Amino acid sequence: MALLPYARTLGDTTLPFWHRIEPQLAAFHLDPSYQRLKASFPDTWQNLVRIKSYVDALALADTNEGFDEEQRTAYAQTLTARVAAEFGAIAAAESSADGRPGVAAAAFEAARVFSVHAEFGRWSDHVVHKPVPGEPWLYCGPLSTWRARTTTSPVSLLVADEDLANQVHIDNVDAEFDTVTEVVAGIHGTQPFFIEARPAMCTLELLLCGGEMSFGHKNFAHFLPLEAPGGSVKDDDFTVVFTNVHRARLEACSAPLLQRALGEEGTQLQISSERLLAASLTWFRCHDFGHFWRASENAGKTWTGLNGLTPFESMALEETYADTLGLLCAARIHDGEDLSAAYNTELMRYLSRDCRMFADTVAATVGIGWLAEEGIELPASSSVWLDKGSESLAELARTIHRVLWGDEPAGEEVTRLAEAFAKGRAVTESHEVLFDAMPSDVVFVQG
Repeated sequence: MALLPYARTLGDTTLPFWHRIEPQLAAFHLDPSYQRLKASFPDTWQNLVRIKSYVDALALADTNEGFDEEQRTAYAQTLTARVAAEFGAIAAAESSADGRPGVAAAAFEAARVFSVHAEFGRWSDHVVHKPVPGEPWLYCGPLSTWRARTTTSPVSLLVADEDLANQVHIDNVDAEFDTVTEVVAGIHGTQPFFIEARPAMCTLELLLCGGEMSFGHKNFAHFLPLEAPGGSVKDDDFTVVFTNVHRARLEACSAPLLQRALGEEGTQLQISSERLLAASLTWFRCHDFGHFWRASENAGKTWTGLNGLTPFESMALEETYADTLGLLCAARIHDGEDLSAAYNTELMRYLSRDCRMFADTVAATVGIGWLAEEGIELPASSSVWLDKGSESLAELARTIHRVLWGDEPAGEEVTRLAEAFAKGRAVTESHEVLFDAMPSDVVFVQG
């Protein structure tokens, strides 16, 4: 039996690509007047703004019906040559005695990658450079923002400053890794296996973005090099989290949605955006770890394929697994009321999306449906549900593990998960009027 009652929607080739057909949006002014960009790149900020204009044009041409294939190819080669030249200038400026080696290395690599594309019309293999302490971070190249999004050249520019104030929340989770391991062991009833090296996680504040990231639905985090086609890293994989984007969406979208959904109870939900962000980052780091926990040494990284699930359904269940493990682990590390509020705010934003295209929306839907079958209703205004539902959530994690990585078919458990999804959809449908009336995502204003 399939998990979802429909075929997955084919990829969308239009720009902008949004999470709903007609989304309500809140504007977020990213670095007004380029003040922080100028401070971080005093000699080369104009090069970066020009690069943004070129990769924006590249993304638009990629889906513009006014270009035939030959014209699109010629236009792309012209734009990529210009990008290469701008990055060459940045690399040269950052290679001086008082330059920044991390920025220089990233700029040199981008110049090389875009030069290859300009000459041969293809993206070469490349190195994705990890943020260097004390330096801003940049990446420009292939970047797969959403699997449902289909473009010929999914290319983006990302320029960011480090955010040390919020890095502490990530570091706190890392320091509690033994506690996280203990929680996962309790859930699975055995010593769990972490199947890869622990990825690093870096909190950053996004200053400038271009290309596909300029149009439509935004990621607040990127898993690298996983999301950079052809990319590799010199050390361990890493995740970048744009805390200013996440904070803005919590303030303008997620928290107001939750307050409206809760009605009178929502007016009593008083929690600062900084506390919401701290709790959300704690959960997200635990979610990041959640993707790699297995109950058996023989369980693989990807699903077994025993249960007839589509790749999208399996990916959605893995997101549910990571969400659930992450929540239960975070509950041992962070204040319960803050964590509950952060989880519920993000729950509302996840549910606002088209579940045919977003795996994390399916994950949220399965989670609330699973709890609803136990008589636990979300969204909630306090953390009582978290204590009450902890064992049920643990069983959800175990069930998904058996379905995805078990040694035998688990058709009955797939059916149970499908029933939870159907229950969750009923809850979601009760909020559709709300999603049509209130912002559920942000659009960037740059410069």
